[in-house]
Amino acid sequence: MTRSHAAIALSVAASLLAGCGGSQPPIGPPGAIAQGRGVAASIAESKMLPEAKGDLMYVSQASGAVYVFSYPDGRSVGSLIGLEGNPDGVCSDPAGHVFVTEFPNVIQEYARGRKLPIATLERPGEPEECSVDSTTGDLAVGIYTYNSHSTGVAVFHHARGHPTFYTDPSFRQMTACSYDNNDDLFAAGVSSKMVSSKEAELALAELPAGGSKFIDIKLKQILIDTVNQHIEWYGGKLAIGEGTRYATQYSIYQMTISARRAQLVGETQLDLGADKVSGDTAFFIQGGRIAVTVESGDQSQVLLWPYPKGGGDKSSTKTFGNQYADGVTVSVAHHR
Repeated sequence: MTRSHAAIALSVAASLLAGCGGSQPPIGPPGAIAQGRGVAASIAESKMLPEAKGDLMYVSQASGAVYVFSYPDGRSVGSLIGLEGNPDGVCSDPAGHVFVTEFPNVIQEYARGRKLPIATLERPGEPEECSVDSTTGDLAVGIYTYNSHSTGVAVFHHARGHPTFYTDPSFRQMTACSYDNNDDLFAAGVSSKMVSSKEAELALAELPAGGSKFIDIKLKQILIDTVNQHIEWYGGKLAIGEGTRYATQYSIYQMTISARRAQLVGETQLDLGADKVSGDTAFFIQGGRIAVTVESGDQSQVLLWPYPKGGGDKSSTKTFGNQYADGVTVSVAHHR
């Protein structure tokens, strides 16, 4: 559970208790469709977002909203409706469909550029980060807790049906995941070897294509904040984010994986600026740019740099929502 979800857990519990006497409308951002408004209103609000022909960047906030921007210029396009929980991770498939993981136990699929969900997947516990295999269409979701099971990764074959659940005893939390271009799945999270109540070692493992269990990967010690991790496969390397909470610097390590070992081959330093800090920071790399979520006062912002150059040369979206941005992904236009 991320810091932002811990902060809102009490209010969610209160809402559930208040709803014991009858059904309640889904949790969602302002403007979400209310129950009983009628088919005409639903159809009107389900139209495509403006400017949906180009690449779109989706940013999730634990407050109950997913904001959409044009990419890479970062102009606001709108927001999703019909959310049932508080969004955490977002990921997209080659067709541009976007999956939203929502606290406490919801995963929803949105067609590219559409405001309303087209599917709700089986509720597998507390879902966090997600990734879609570009070849098979399998959806992997890092799970903070899975019913009576420990943390792990749930894999939905073709993003449908009942998931297969994978665990690894080397992990205290296994919440971040990413597919490479060969159907291999990498998972990252908190090692079972805790350093302190606030810091731990990063744990990394691989589920080979067609494999039945995770294989631990050896890597040089990386101390991480125990609340949030993020990884992404890009350009033949595994990008791993690392940064001290509320710091004005954020680092991306580039790793190659071979013979169950991770080798550091590059590092990108990102200067967030004096008025912005890392929080529940997530990133996504697309088209030679990296988009990173940051806190800007009591709101969120997405900063964009050339990748892997990084540095202080960046563009950004306008500030939006509150400071709890947990996920970001880019839905690529179909014609590409």
